[in-house]
Formats: sequence, structure tokens, C-alpha cells
Amino acid sequence: MIKNLMLGALVALGLTSCGETEDPTRGVLEFVVNVFPELDDTKYYLGNEDYFVLEMTDGAKFESDAVLIDAGENLMYHVRTADAVDKCYTFTIDAIYQGKVINTSTLEMSGFNYWEDFGCKNGFEATVNIIIP
Repeated sequence: MIKNLMLGALVALGLTSCGETEDPTRGVLEFVVNVFPELDDTKYYLGNEDYFVLEMTDGAKFESDAVLIDAGENLMYHVRTADAVDKCYTFTIDAIYQGKVINTSTLEMSGFNYWEDFGCKNGFEATVNIIIP
């Protein structure tokens, strides 16, 4: 009887641990952002309403938290600021899925300013669309 109980416990443990294996349809996504020139007292945000918001200020390199995302998902993220900025910043954004760079975007961005155009290619807000492999 004890032998049957132990065998039953081992089978139950085996079945429970089978559900904890990695899901091949989901993976870890994170972003690494490099900015030139370095941000100084200026805030930019990289985000997606479903997963994350990365606040970038006072620095040249920023890393998002990792999030789980489904393979094949069409992800749109935004980079923007509400600060008045009088120069252009270049953002190089690497989207990293399961440890591999799946997309690199380079954006030239200015600040939020109605009165003056600084000639930055992407203005104060940009949207990037990527498909998760």
C-alpha cells in the first residue's frame, strides 16, 4: 500500500513538473536604446500600451525590463517626448527576442516644440512596428 502511495506521488509530481517546461510560442523581449548625444535633463519614453514603458533621461544607454510575448505577434512601440528640446538626438533601438537582435531602428528625434523645427528626421514622436519571429 505504501509502495502504491509513493508511486502515485511520483506520478503526480512528474505530471505537475511537465507543465512547467518552456512554452515555445512565447519568449522574452527586451529593448536596448543608445542615445547620442547623451540625454541631459530631457525625458523620452519608449513604450507599448500592453507591455511596458521605458523612461529615458540623464544618460546614453537604457535597457527595458524583459517581458513575455507571443511569437508571431505584431508589436508597435512608440518613442516620444513632451519636453521642449532645441537639438536632435539619435536613438538606436535594438529589439532583442530570446537573446537575439530581431530589429534595429535608428531615429533622429527632436523635442516637442510648435514654434521651431530643428530639422530632425522623426520629430518628437515616432512609431516602429516589428513582428516577433
